Amino acid sequence: MDKIDTKAAVGHEGAAALSTYYVGQAVGLMNKEKSVKTIVYEFMEDYVEAVERLSNTLK
Repeated sequence: MDKIDTKAAVGHEGAAALSTYYVGQAVGLMNKEKSVKTIVYEFMEDYVEAVERLSNTLK
């Protein structure tokens, strides 16, 4: 893969097509770098909030 990425970086059309990665719609929401620690912490917070909402719905 390194060889393909290197050729893509200098404009090789075929290599560029091979090194394209599809990341989905969420990529538009990314506007700054975050550490993995921060991302995992945010997932944990979201999970806790979702469980609390579900728990309140079931009461």
